[in-house]
Amino acid sequence: MIKNPLRILLVSIGFILVFTGGVNTASAAGLYFSPSKGTFYKNENFSVSVFVSSEQAINAVQGVISFPTEYFEAISVKSNTNSIVDLWVRKPSFSNASPHGNVQFEGVVLNPGFVGSSGKVMEIVFRVKNEGLAGLDFSDSAILANDGLGTNVLTSNASANFSLLPPRFAPETPASENLKAVEERIKEVEQKVSLAAEERETGILRFWYILPEFIRIIILVLVGLAAILLSLILLGFIIVTAVWLWNYARQHRRQVEQKIEVLPGKIKRFFRKAERAAVSVEQELAGDLHYGVRQIKKEVSGARHSRSLKKTLLNYWHSVIKVIKRFGEDNLKEKPL
Repeated sequence: MIKNPLRILLVSIGFILVFTGGVNTASAAGLYFSPSKGTFYKNENFSVSVFVSSEQAINAVQGVISFPTEYFEAISVKSNTNSIVDLWVRKPSFSNASPHGNVQFEGVVLNPGFVGSSGKVMEIVFRVKNEGLAGLDFSDSAILANDGLGTNVLTSNASANFSLLPPRFAPETPASENLKAVEERIKEVEQKVSLAAEERETGILRFWYILPEFIRIIILVLVGLAAILLSLILLGFIIVTAVWLWNYARQHRRQVEQKIEVLPGKIKRFFRKAERAAVSVEQELAGDLHYGVRQIKKEVSGARHSRSLKKTLLNYWHSVIKVIKRFGEDNLKEKPL
């Protein structure tokens, strides 16, 4: 039955139409599905549109669609795409809670109403759950004429029947199976790492792991105690040495102070000697380099006038030996050549 608010709204519209001459005689009208048959596959979605057909102007349509939730379930309803309905008294909604799910709708078409064979009301999206044969039916419906009285001109309702087949693709592996596979792979890697470690454990290390656990604990405790004892001995040595030095400094205070007083002078003399030595080394290296360059120039100049390659190479070799000897001698007092 049509709800009271809808009837009041339609009667009001009807009175307006009466005064504007919008009254027609009753004729055939019905609701149907598109597609009304087809083949679909498990775990896939498919869409079914609801259409109205009427030979006279209508201004309201309502209904309840039922379907077996064992085979498929409704997941969405599209009510604003190319729909002839201008105002929804009850916006399309769906339920999958019981063995027979349902989709309910109730809408109004404004003046001058709708006349035709393919007035789209809404579109429903279903998802296939199981294999088998299943369909859609109108369990309650009405089409109201645009005659000012809200006359129900519904004469027939069509149904839809679908063939539901097994999935076209292999089902996805559940997350639990993926997790189990990952865990097994991790165990395999751990076993390989453990075997590799055992292969590397040879000699003393292998012997260590063969020992009983309590013996290993005793050895570790003894090693720890030995380390502590060694640390105490070293600390005692440092303390004894520090005490002796402090006592020596107190007893020989004057001698220590004298040594401290002359220490800056010794440091200065050391640096002066080091500076003179550095200068001497620099001068000697410079002299040796100049000597070496002169010798090479001399041999190069002589090679241009020599007729014997053997003699030229022997002279060059003797010059190299002289340069090397000069680098190993103290030549600061010698006059440069």
